Amino acid sequence: MKVHSSQFGPGGVIPQKFSRDTENINPTLTVVDIPEGTKSLLVVMDDRDASNAPAVHWLVYDIPVSHVIEKNNSLGQNGKNDFAALGYQGPGLTETEHEYSFRVYALDEKLGLGAGLSLARVEQSMVGHVLDNAEMRARFGGNVERHQ
Repeated sequence: MKVHSSQFGPGGVIPQKFSRDTENINPTLTVVDIPEGTKSLLVVMDDRDASNAPAVHWLVYDIPVSHVIEKNNSLGQNGKNDFAALGYQGPGLTETEHEYSFRVYALDEKLGLGAGLSLARVEQSMVGHVLDNAEMRARFGGNVERHQ
């Protein structure tokens, strides 16, 4: 399984419109080679360089199986991010560059959990149900957003 975004490449710079300082919408993610038997997808975006790393910016589970997770996605159940809110919370301007991880998991069932759960709680429910996963990393902060 692989994940990528048409808005920025692996290791690339996340465009400002996906930051919490502007439109604060999630980017479109394209998922290829989803395994047979997948019943739902799960997405986690976190900041690998935050002081409380990894800081969860986006957690959504029970996403219907699709090769495209659209920008400003409203499908699935939104988990709690590390900003004490539900849904997507884009990267913010920082003095230093931060690396962000976008991970997509293919699960053999819908988790059937309500909205608002933490990543730790969702990970407990994922045990034994992950068919495959993919990761893409990108950058934001420091001087990188000034070059867009």
